[in-house]
Amino acid sequence: MAKVAGIAARSVPGVHDLGGDTARFFASVKDRVGLGEAGKANQGISARLDGRTAKISVTLMVEYGVRVYPITEQVRAAVIEAVERMLDLQVSEVNVVVDDVQVPDPGTTG
Repeated sequence: MAKVAGIAARSVPGVHDLGGDTARFFASVKDRVGLGEAGKANQGISARLDGRTAKISVTLMVEYGVRVYPITEQVRAAVIEAVERMLDLQVSEVNVVVDDVQVPDPGTTG
């Protein structure tokens, strides 16, 4: 369930990455030492299942310049739609936390 929710959340334009600062740091360390991206799919997602009802929390990083509230609502809708459609579960709650903003590198032009 967390993997489906993570894929849905990442599909929303304006979402740069999932997970908090600490999770992203450890994921980058794992990548550097060759442990791969095994946990990347559900990084930043926690899910609890009670029978056929799911409660999901999403922690994400947005791109600089996007309007945060519409992004969080799009993430919420995408996660609900994906989990209910693919897993035939009822989603009762999706909490979205914006943990960070991806600031463009000073050397890039836009």
